[in-house]
Parts: sequence; C-alpha cells; structure tokens
Amino acid sequence: MYRVASYKRLNYRSFDDLHQTISQNISKIDFEVDLVVGVPRSGIIPATIISLLLHKPFVTLTEFINEFEPIGGMRTSGFQYRKKNVLLVDDSINSGNAINQVKKSISLFHDIDFKFAAIYSTPDASNKIDVFFEIVNSPRIFQWNVLNSWIYSKSCVDIDGVLCEDPTEYENDDSLNYIHFLLNAKPKYIPPVPVDILVTNRLEKYRKETVIWLNKNGIKYNELHMSPHKSKIERQRAKDYSSFKANVYLKNKSKSLLFIESSYNQAVSINSITKLPVFCIESMSLIDEFVNQDKFQYLKTKYFNKIWKFFGVDV
Repeated sequence: MYRVASYKRLNYRSFDDLHQTISQNISKIDFEVDLVVGVPRSGIIPATIISLLLHKPFVTLTEFINEFEPIGGMRTSGFQYRKKNVLLVDDSINSGNAINQVKKSISLFHDIDFKFAAIYSTPDASNKIDVFFEIVNSPRIFQWNVLNSWIYSKSCVDIDGVLCEDPTEYENDDSLNYIHFLLNAKPKYIPPVPVDILVTNRLEKYRKETVIWLNKNGIKYNELHMSPHKSKIERQRAKDYSSFKANVYLKNKSKSLLFIESSYNQAVSINSITKLPVFCIESMSLIDEFVNQDKFQYLKTKYFNKIWKFFGVDV
C-alpha cells in the first residue's frame, strides 16, 4: 500500500522527505542488486542513499557507461560489469521520456539484468518502472531542483536575492549608486524558462533600468510588478514590502502555484497573508503553514460535491 498525495495544491518534497521515503520503503527492493546507478543529476542523491542502505557499490550513469570503477560497498576492487544485477535510480518519473533515454544509453549492455527505480511516480507512470516508493501527483516540485525547473512559468518571482544578488547598503542609495547596481547586478539564479510574473519592491521609477538588466541576462517574463512609491523613504514609511507582493500573488492565485521570495521574513509574511505556498531562497525551504488546512478544505468540498451529485444537484 502506498501513500497518495493528491489535491489541488502544489505537491512539494524536501531533502528530508526524500531520505525518509527511501528509508521507509527500502524493503521494496526485494530483488538482487549488485550495483546502484544514479541517473544525473537528480537521481544521484537518491541512488547514493539507496547504495548506502543496501551496502552496495555506486556509480553515476555516465561512469557506468564508461565502465569506471564503482565506489563504496564491499569488495569493489576489480568489479566486473558483465553478468551483474544493476539498479538504475532516478528521483522521479512522469511521462517516462527520461527513462526511455536511459534505456537507449544502456542498450549495448546485453548481458546485464537491469531494474529501474524512481522514488516518486505519478499514477500513470508507475507501470513504466520496476519499483517506486511514493505516488506524488502533478503539479509537483522538489527542493533539489526547484530553481532549475518549469515552476518559474507558473510562479510569482522576486528579483533581488533571487534573480540577482541583493544591493549593498552603499549601492542602495536611491540615486546614482543604485542605478549602477540595477544595470550591473550580479546574476544569481537565472530561470531556465520564462517567468510568468515578476514582483519586486524596486520602485516603479526604476522600471527602465530593471528591464535593461532582465533583457541583458536573457530573462523572459509575462508581467513585471514594481512598487508604486515615489522614493525609498516613502516605501520605508509604508512598510508594505510583503503585503504588496502578497496582493499580486492573491490576484493571480488561479494561475500561480508558487511565490519565490528571497527574504525569510517576507516569505513567512506572504504565506500568512495569502495562505499560499512560498519558496524561500534564504532558507532554501518551502513556507506553507496552511497546506493541511487547504487539503482539508479541498477534501471536504470534494466529499460534499459527491453527496450533492448523488441527489441529482449539479455542482
């Protein structure tokens, strides 16, 4: 019997979740394994954990294809790749395209018994591999690849501290030093896909410089929301750093699955105001204190909808 995480909110798994899921389900690997192979990049961490728990040697897929010496486990010196039982591990499976590419890359190893494992699977993909540890429905995101994934296209995203480094006190003077910073800010996490909504407490009067920097760094986006205050002092007096961002998030909650925020304090505040998930760069964690409340409300609504439909009421 496996756990099912299925409701309207974004499904998120952390490094801690990953370790616990593997540890609690390692018995599912009830077949012989001589070597554990991690599929780069996201499969390397779970493959390493599995190899440690099984006390078996480990290599990456690239190392396996090139027949590098495995590391770890007992008696690995002189390890022979032929006629072995090999477990290939990835962190997740969805469409199955990635695992098909893996199968192509190992097609020349005819005399090896391959098994395929993914820690997280969707219901439709679970029959495409030999073993999975947990069903997690889409939409889903993982702590280890959140900043290099599709999620930007369904998110509200902060700029300073996320896309670029924060300005220093010297640079943040609301004058020439600040303009120089805006035009030359050091990139931090550049999204691999277009961002849906950029939300920043930079003042509206600096839109031109902000757009120039975004274009220079190849960052595409649909919307750019900036603080309406006239000056840094006016913004400080208003103290609406979090509420400004939260209001944009709430107005777009029908299409935004996540807010990516640099500051921990602001992330907590945005989550408190919106009751929607926020990924914090400062702590590299998801802030979502209302996830259980939201899940309960969803399940309650789903339950009562079934009752109404039973009595012929269209809902």
